[in-house]
Formats: sequence, structure tokens, C-alpha cells
Amino acid sequence: MAFLQSLLADRLIDEQGLSLVSQALKQNPGDRVSAVLLRLGLLSEERLLSAQASYYELGIWPATQFAALIHEARNACTQHGLTEAMARRLEMLLLRPTSEDLKSGEVWLVAKDATRPDARDWLAAHGLLDRVSRYWLIASRDLERAFAEVFEQRALVGLSTKSLQQLAEDAPVIELVNGVLARATDFRASDVHLEPDPDGFSIRYRVDGALSHSERY
Repeated sequence: MAFLQSLLADRLIDEQGLSLVSQALKQNPGDRVSAVLLRLGLLSEERLLSAQASYYELGIWPATQFAALIHEARNACTQHGLTEAMARRLEMLLLRPTSEDLKSGEVWLVAKDATRPDARDWLAAHGLLDRVSRYWLIASRDLERAFAEVFEQRALVGLSTKSLQQLAEDAPVIELVNGVLARATDFRASDVHLEPDPDGFSIRYRVDGALSHSERY
């Protein structure tokens, strides 16, 4: 709840938003705060990443730099047993840049969410919890691109229909659409408006005849 209070103090959410998140967490104790914030449309992913980075004192991964580190990421994931399935489930990747002066066994962690207990448990089980020397947050679209590069050897041939469906459901666009529809239901919205602009797009929901709950992507 401390993170939520920081969002309230920074005026990123209001008292009503705090109440909505608290109610959602009581109904589903296993939910993560970040997931609830996104599902309710209280914060865009960009603002959430920025807020987490500020609160936990983490950096946001510059996506333009990842291409030069694909080999190091692939080696680190292979060395420590982070498979593609697990990386996607935990929404994270390991890195060990050879250009950095890292101690033996140290790695960097690039992750979508700083609050995942299952990611912490995986790191602890693999003896890496105390070996992460730098922790970066990354946007879901950039993480998906990184997955495609790091695990490029994966072949879709031979996968079952169920496996292919699961891969599709995990894709960022599907995740975004599912989130928008879930929030529209929560808001009891009559319709959803997508408003493109040169830098991205906004989503607004019509509730009781008025457009509200604007999200920026």
C-alpha cells in the first residue's frame, strides 16, 4: 500500500482511485497493484513505469540499446536456466554485459514490473537474488521485442493449437485489448474511443454520456 500512497501523494491517482484499487485487491488478494492500476485505467503503462522507477529508484531500459546486448542476454538466460516460457511468465530477462566491470556471477535484470513476488522467488531459487547488480524496468512492447530477439531460435512448427492460442493471448496487443475491454466493463462504459495522434493514441470511455477515464499510449 505504500506505493499506492506515493501515487496519491504525487496526484497520479485520487482518493476514489485508491478506493477502487483497494477494493479490487480485497476481492482478488493475488492480484498485483500494477495490474489492477492498468486494468482500471487509472494509469497508463508509461506513467506506471515512471512511477515505479521513481518509487523504487530504478532505471527505465532505453530500448534503443537492447539490440547491442542480445548476445549477452541470450547467454545469461541460458547460463541461469531462464527459459522463454519462464521469462514470459515472469516478464523479465537477464543480462550480463561484457563491457561492464561486473563481479563473478553478477547479472542485470530487465523486467516489466518491480512488484512481482514470483520473479523474486525464481531469482532466490536460482541463487541470483543477491547477484542482481542493476535492475531496469522496461515497457511491455519493448520487452516483447527483446523476447523475439533473445529467443529467436524458437520455432512455431509442431506446436499444438492450444500452445499457439496461448502465445497469441500473451501478445501485447491482445493484452492491451483485453485490458481495455475489462476496464470498459468496470466503468460500465457504453462505448470506447481510440484517438490517434503523431506520438501514439489515447483511449477514452463514454460513461453516462460523457467521455472520461483518459489513457495515454
